[in-house]
Amino acid sequence: MNPFEVLAPLGQLEALPSIMAAGADAVYAGLYGLSSRPSGADLTLDELRQARELTAQNGVRLLVAVNTFVGHADMKNLLRQIESLEEMGADAVILADWGVLWAARELLRHTQLHASTLLGVHNAEAVRVLRTMGVSRVVLSTTLYVHEMYDIIQSAPDMEYEIIASGGVCGNDNRQCELPHSDDASHYQVACRRAYQLRGEGIDRAAKPISLPEAQLERVLGLYMAMGIHSYKIEGRTVPAQVICRRIARLRRAVDSFMADQESFQYYNPYLNRAAGVKG
Repeated sequence: MNPFEVLAPLGQLEALPSIMAAGADAVYAGLYGLSSRPSGADLTLDELRQARELTAQNGVRLLVAVNTFVGHADMKNLLRQIESLEEMGADAVILADWGVLWAARELLRHTQLHASTLLGVHNAEAVRVLRTMGVSRVVLSTTLYVHEMYDIIQSAPDMEYEIIASGGVCGNDNRQCELPHSDDASHYQVACRRAYQLRGEGIDRAAKPISLPEAQLERVLGLYMAMGIHSYKIEGRTVPAQVICRRIARLRRAVDSFMADQESFQYYNPYLNRAAGVKG
């Protein structure tokens, strides 16, 4: 396994060959009807089996997001499908519910457990609890500052960490946001990224977007690599494949460049020392 992973979204099975050719070390796909994205961007169990065959042939890892929120009545079906993911050889399942994590740990022997950013991991104590539950990777909350990420990693360095390095980032708490993700025609969209205008008495100007701008960390990736973050995720299971492939290529070049130039890590050490409260 590469020390630093470029993780790409897979919203359509036919896009997989081009995504792998663009340089992805791993792909993540949503399990049909059980992910946080619309079903049109999910893969069925049969499609995931086909994806597993292709990724295995090319040395690419397959991660499956099962990160919707389900009621008690749906738990048995969800756990049966998680067992199917283990049987097909999925490398990891990405979960966003503490109860599902607790139940899945008893089912999986080879497939890794990853804690979704939707789980809301903001501190090292949460990481330690997740480790006791068998979780091997934490996707850090998008609301964390760099020094907060650094403190968590230093407090629990034996866990794998993942961040969103390219694509959508939300400034709202993922678990609390109630903004709509579809219009009246049920087309998926992130409403907080749309253009809005303020209207009212004495108001006649455009409003700022609610969300943060998309992440583009290629130029400063060495900082996060020096911190000890292993996986760099590209958001966009609903984004066209050609756009994703361009993002993969940019991130691939950045990772390879920083790995080839180890002195670049030293460039960030003074910053990391300051973040830890150490005089540089």
